[in-house]
Amino acid sequence: MPALFFRRALLALQTAQVPFLAGGGYALVHYTGIIRHTKDLDIFVYPHHCAYALEVLYTTGCYTELTFPHWLGNQWALQPWGEAITKQFVYEAVGLESALAKLRTPQRIVVLHYSPSRDTVVGEPPEIFAFLGSSQLEEPLNCYAVTAVFHGHAHHGTPEGQTTGEPVYNVAMPLLHKTCPARPPFRLVEIPVTPQ
Repeated sequence: MPALFFRRALLALQTAQVPFLAGGGYALVHYTGIIRHTKDLDIFVYPHHCAYALEVLYTTGCYTELTFPHWLGNQWALQPWGEAITKQFVYEAVGLESALAKLRTPQRIVVLHYSPSRDTVVGEPPEIFAFLGSSQLEEPLNCYAVTAVFHGHAHHGTPEGQTTGEPVYNVAMPLLHKTCPARPPFRLVEIPVTPQ
């Protein structure tokens, strides 16, 4: 289960002021430093907060169920829904988050096919924006402090943009030819070196 889903669930409970205790593998990491990756998140709440906690989790996109009312409620991330392209963006965002979580480097450079920012698709017909990128891709980028993002696909878009915090560069070949016709089609970006 993606860390992004866990963060979203815990933040929702905090925001709603539901007292909870996180247990299982994540408590083990916090208190012992032993990493044991699991596919679930164990959350304990007072019995009188259970219904409200499940309701809060449902509003974040979880499917919830009170399996055993005296002790066990479950939550699952909802599956991607909608048109095939919408599902593809969800799967791509989950894969992106998984890859970024594994990196242990001072600089994180991301190369995508689709744009994570509306900024770099401006110039294309607005009715096709939804097929050129998705804000679903932005959330993992913001969570993992990405240095720069490069994408193609928006052939008539804008060369530069930004997510909430990261620079985004549209390097679609037709756009590179159009913006700098007198030179070879490439984008050179200087990335500062940080000492390790």
